[in-house]
Amino acid sequence: VVLVAGQLVLAAMAPAGILLNMTGYQNDSARIMFICALGNIILLAVLIPPFGALGAAVATSVTLAAWAGLMALAVFRRINILAAITLR
Repeated sequence: VVLVAGQLVLAAMAPAGILLNMTGYQNDSARIMFICALGNIILLAVLIPPFGALGAAVATSVTLAAWAGLMALAVFRRINILAAITLR
């Protein structure tokens, strides 16, 4: 359930990474991926010992959501496109 929640956030902002890569801002995309991968490693090291598999799922979901949000923010700042599902 925890991993599904993280994947739902990612799916809501999925085109953001593709938009960055295809418009010449692949360095921003790589930087965001590196930061989130590092954050994932740190969160895994902190959350797995006390919580086990649930800690791993929470760490992964948090970093997936952060990755999606940072990518969408970069797309909005760089190419002025809202790369997320909006509810109206």
